[in-house]
Amino acid sequence: ILGWAVMDIESGSGDGSSHLPFTAVTFANNNIHDCNGSVALRGQPSPNRTATVDVYGNTFSNIGDNEGYTGEQWAAIEINHAAAANIYNNDINDVIEGLWGEGQAMQLWDIGSLDMHDNSLTNCFQGLFIFGGSPGGQYGGPYAIPDGSVRDNTSSGHDQYNLSVDPNCTGTTLDARQNYWGTVNCLAITASISGDVGFDPWCNSDFSICNLTCNLSEAWVDDDWTGPGNCGGH
Repeated sequence: ILGWAVMDIESGSGDGSSHLPFTAVTFANNNIHDCNGSVALRGQPSPNRTATVDVYGNTFSNIGDNEGYTGEQWAAIEINHAAAANIYNNDINDVIEGLWGEGQAMQLWDIGSLDMHDNSLTNCFQGLFIFGGSPGGQYGGPYAIPDGSVRDNTSSGHDQYNLSVDPNCTGTTLDARQNYWGTVNCLAITASISGDVGFDPWCNSDFSICNLTCNLSEAWVDDDWTGPGNCGGH
């Protein structure tokens, strides 16, 4: 599929123009590959948001730059206007920058409660994007940062960022603690995340350690050491 959308369940541009609000949407166990388009699971704005969106067990690979065309993909998958979104056990890799300057693994907006865990987002132009919209804008908004959490996910190898929360978003800090960000280095992780995000502590690559942090709670200095190079005990 070389068009801009692999699947779009709402016939507008995410602005709620559909007259068919959904009670629930499930997108599960699909293999989407070698396409130049995005999957868009779109609902209507409040008070008619989709009650529940479940996305699990999907694989996305090689999205964009196929058959000699850059492609109009903006994300492997977009989910919006949902009271609750459960996103787990998905594998997304190699989403290329499209004609609109985007190439996210996932784009989410106007989500009330988010439960996102055990996903792998790797080697894309961008990782996870939380869009905020704007007053009077084409897509409405501003929208609040989702409640819930983003946890136990791997996000690594992206060209621009692991996680970005639009500064136009309102509400509380996104809970994105205990994920693996492609490194355990504090400075590298901090540089790959932007916006109102709580990401500390984080995990190592196999999730055997998930209390890694930028904060050093205690440091011991032995000023009585008398080994080689000792300078008067200091």
